[in-house]
Amino acid sequence: MNFSGFSSDPLIPGKEIFPFDYGNTDINEFLIDNAGKYLLDLAVTYLIEQRNLTTAYYCVSNDKISAEEIGSSHAFERWRVSKFPGIRLRDYPAVKNGRLGVSNEFKRIGLGTFILDYVKELAINLGSGCRFITVDAKIESIEFYQKNRFEFLTPKDEGKETRQMYFDLLKLTER
Repeated sequence: MNFSGFSSDPLIPGKEIFPFDYGNTDINEFLIDNAGKYLLDLAVTYLIEQRNLTTAYYCVSNDKISAEEIGSSHAFERWRVSKFPGIRLRDYPAVKNGRLGVSNEFKRIGLGTFILDYVKELAINLGSGCRFITVDAKIESIEFYQKNRFEFLTPKDEGKETRQMYFDLLKLTER
């Protein structure tokens, strides 16, 4: 799909948010009620727009993967050694994809995957030594993230409303 008719701009104070409906009250309300409160100090929200409609939005912020997220020091050590043999840190830098919502009208055309690919490229080009993209995936979105090569970070959140997942940016070199 060609997304050349879409624009992507960060949400700034006073910016009008065009109509948006993801079909989930939590995702809709975050954009309308909370995204503006998070500007620059907690997360940056980007609006994807086309013809006076908000077709999608996503938020990015800084994150880390640490033993607390994985659940035990033994599990963290196994994970750490599999990713960073010989490098011992308490946590590893990541970019968090905090929210990602595609309007009902624009679902299933590849826009969500296009956004994730952009976030992956953004993380690579930060130039700050980031290797992972993290997300707290809602149950209904897990399959989408798995199709985009995200993995579960830990089994400790099985059966919960959200699952912690991550994407290892080194996978982009495995094509």
